[in-house]
Amino acid sequence: MTSGRYLVFILLIGLSISILAGQELNQLSIVGKATRATGEIVPGDKLDANKNQAALVSFITDLDVDMDFRPWNGVVGKITNPAMGRWNVYVSPGERAIDVHAEGFEPFKVVLSSFGINSIKSGDVYHIKITGEMKAAEVPVVITCNQSGAKVIVDDKEMGSTDNKMLTIKVNSGERKLRIVKDGFASQEISETVSLTNYSFHFELEPAMKAVVKITSEPEGAEIFLEENVKLGTTPLEIFYDAGSYPIKIEKENYETINEQITITEPQTTKHYDLEDIRATLTVKTNPNATVKLNGVDYKGGINKLLILPQTISFKIEQEFCDTIEETYTLQKGEKKVFEIYPEDIAAILTVKTHSNATVRFNGESYKGGVSNKKVAPQVLEIEVTMPKAETLKRVITLKPKAEEAIEMYPEVQTGVIQVMCIPTDAEIELTGDAGERYTSTGRKTFTDVPMGKYELIVSADGYKTHKEEFRLTADETIAKQIPLEEGSDAPEGMVFVNDKTFQMGSANGEDDEKLVHSVTVSDFNIGKYEVTQGEYEAVMGKNPAKSYGIGDNYPVYYVSWYDAVEFCNKRSDKEGLNRCYSGSGENIKCDFDANGYRLPTEAEWEFAARGGNKSKGYKYAGGNDLKQVAWYSYNSGNKTHSAEGKQANELGIYDMSGNVWEWCWDQYGDYSSGSQNNPRGSSSGSYRVNRGGSWYNYASNCRLANRNCNSPGNSYNDLGFRIACSSK
Repeated sequence: MTSGRYLVFILLIGLSISILAGQELNQLSIVGKATRATGEIVPGDKLDANKNQAALVSFITDLDVDMDFRPWNGVVGKITNPAMGRWNVYVSPGERAIDVHAEGFEPFKVVLSSFGINSIKSGDVYHIKITGEMKAAEVPVVITCNQSGAKVIVDDKEMGSTDNKMLTIKVNSGERKLRIVKDGFASQEISETVSLTNYSFHFELEPAMKAVVKITSEPEGAEIFLEENVKLGTTPLEIFYDAGSYPIKIEKENYETINEQITITEPQTTKHYDLEDIRATLTVKTNPNATVKLNGVDYKGGINKLLILPQTISFKIEQEFCDTIEETYTLQKGEKKVFEIYPEDIAAILTVKTHSNATVRFNGESYKGGVSNKKVAPQVLEIEVTMPKAETLKRVITLKPKAEEAIEMYPEVQTGVIQVMCIPTDAEIELTGDAGERYTSTGRKTFTDVPMGKYELIVSADGYKTHKEEFRLTADETIAKQIPLEEGSDAPEGMVFVNDKTFQMGSANGEDDEKLVHSVTVSDFNIGKYEVTQGEYEAVMGKNPAKSYGIGDNYPVYYVSWYDAVEFCNKRSDKEGLNRCYSGSGENIKCDFDANGYRLPTEAEWEFAARGGNKSKGYKYAGGNDLKQVAWYSYNSGNKTHSAEGKQANELGIYDMSGNVWEWCWDQYGDYSSGSQNNPRGSSSGSYRVNRGGSWYNYASNCRLANRNCNSPGNSYNDLGFRIACSSK
């Protein structure tokens, strides 16, 4: 007997060696695209052979194996493993590929451009997720039992029986469920980790006892009968019953009865039954405004896959302006019946043309500015048209089925003349009446046939203060206004007025998140001439968070989160008696862009103002193409912030929109949209807020007008501040 077991052992070793020799190496793979880690910094001492600052590619993995990384241009310094599952590989600027070697895996070449890194630059930090699937190896397993003829089941798959009380099989390594069963004996089940060192398992079967029987069904509530007339109960069911094989019946109303055999084994037998629904499926397709009436229930727009017992049905389809349709049909077991019934519309089509500020009324409804192609039931119809400052008009018409009727009803009003002359001659004129009238022109204009009433006159021009006045026009009166505008601006103190305009946002030569150049229109707004200073911040908030990187009342404030900036805007609005723009808290902060208080600029407003607005000369940076003249950045900052007006302003007279400190914007960070946009306000979702402008810490590329950055709204840094904006209304 001993020599026999020795031969089995020798056989297993031989099988193991042959199995391992035939195993294929596992494959590595990259998860998604590389992500840029803007908050991480490459140490200054990481220089390649050409003395260029290195870039960092950080591999993140869930594999617990030794790994090696070989950039094609050579690694800069040493590969480090600062934390479990992370490998830092410093590479030269312009690196194109990295070979990855991992224990137990085929070597894998990572071509950076294939995973979203098109041109890696000095100081860039990217994260790449790498993983792999370990394949299970087959292991020869010996099963022994005190009984011959017992069935061996591995992971619910029958593998054979114990002839001469033993069975040899091949099983995948790893956690496995082993079960052995034989009639008249209680089955046994174990879970074991199968390997080349754990491959032999012995079972001792004992005579069977009553088994636990668990029966479930979908849906629940089915009645269970065993041996034809023994009712066990309804599902879900759990009882004791003798081991053996029995006929079983499962019944439930509306479902097909199941009749089959069940084998009950010790210590427990679990069975689940999916019942087949015998009901018919009824679908009635009709017009969206039609209603199907069936068995006392109304179904608007039709019936979609309604389950119903086989029967003879009668239903109606009703729709406004249509004749009622009735149908009768006998549904069969399991039938899927589809009706397509579309009532014909007999409505008349009515159009009433009138003045834009007139109101048309009929059948108890009102329509501002007229009625166009309105569906109306055939009838004799009385129409009334009213308008401020005019007599009411009435008319009766007869609408026939499917007729198209168009009428004109224009109430007459008494009018006068308003003449406006301005200096400068390109000033914009806007005249608004108390009944909604609106007239516009430029420089000088005689407005004729103006309805009598109260009017507001607004005259505005770039570089001048806006003129506003109100007056009343009477019937047949002529009013002449001569308005020389006063030079200046309507913007609040310390702010610059920015005219509305459409511009091209983004840069085809920038980072990936800038390259979708698209057309954007922004409305008039005011923006801070300077970044919010430490003196301004302390006067409103009662504290100055800045430290160590430039201190002074006229220095920009920093170490402020997005939430801090929002709070500052609201408190300054309160202090000056203005309406708050922001409401809510945390992730639920909302902005009322029509409020007259202070707020952060949108990303589009920021870029338009930084480019110089309507006076833009197309510079690369805010105010010029020579960054040293217009910005404090890593080259000239001395590693700190500087006071306002230290560098040249841009075309609008705004300072430090390139460099000094990054500036928070309102928008949630996200990809640009390709189509033209009007006053975009950022992505509708996301957990980061946009920063713009670069800082004293950054290279020139970060100070470009189109460059984008983002941070968590709760974070604050030594080079991150903000500037305010407000409505120009």
